[in-house]
Amino acid sequence: FCKLCNICACIKALTTKPRGKIHSLPILTKLWDSIKMDFISLFPELKGHDYLWIVICCMTSIVYLIPVHT
Repeated sequence: FCKLCNICACIKALTTKPRGKIHSLPILTKLWDSIKMDFISLFPELKGHDYLWIVICCMTSIVYLIPVHT
């Protein structure tokens, strides 16, 4: 490949993967149909609980923080 050559610049092969198709997000109609969950463990143990379970409703962004133990 030569940067100054017009022919090389026109027929140069792509070096990246083709982009994927765009998908729209579903429209949520019911509470708690779609949720996100995570666990956090950076807390000192309190009353036997050493993890925090986080549950989030994707439609309303309501957050529940539930202490759990291992």
